[in-house]
Amino acid sequence: MTDFPDYITHYREKKFGKERMFVPGRYNEASKQTWTPLKENSPVDSRHILKIAEERNCQFPEGYCTFMETLGPGLWAGMGIPQPEDTHAFDQATGAMQGFVTVACNVNGMGDYLAFNPKEGEKIYFCGHDPFGYAVAGNSFEEVITKVTEAALAEPNNGVSKFFEGLPFVEVTVDDVEVEAVSAAPRSSAAGSGSSKPWWRFW
Repeated sequence: MTDFPDYITHYREKKFGKERMFVPGRYNEASKQTWTPLKENSPVDSRHILKIAEERNCQFPEGYCTFMETLGPGLWAGMGIPQPEDTHAFDQATGAMQGFVTVACNVNGMGDYLAFNPKEGEKIYFCGHDPFGYAVAGNSFEEVITKVTEAALAEPNNGVSKFFEGLPFVEVTVDDVEVEAVSAAPRSSAAGSGSSKPWWRFW
């Protein structure tokens, strides 16, 4: 963890294609203006993070807290990393994902999320809507950020997409709250199997 602040500080100015790895700004899906760019980084005080965590009745992953304290909210490799008060928990309409708390929005530019399960702690999930379900993206927030950064630098145009599409996916059927494990196949292979709940009813 002690290396993570140095890592994101080092890579924030790097470019993947024409885009900067980190662009400061506020991503709030509850607002009419979803994305608000900021002129400079806006680190978040640890006491504020703790306050919001207590209000959410959860503990934010350590890596997410470090990211907020070091850089603040913004886009990282195109993902919207919201400040603590702009995070939200999935409701009961999401079946097996109920209670997951978001730590990144509009992942891959497709309206998907990164989230954690407060009952599990540090593990980060990629939550997708087409197909509807989730996959383990990494054992920690910093691990996911590192993998996404490497993917973006290796293939600026589609490296991040390939990373998320290649994750072992668990498709969720919400109407009867059943879960079908498809962990042997990447997300792209499961895309045609569909879901009993239209994505727009959740996202």
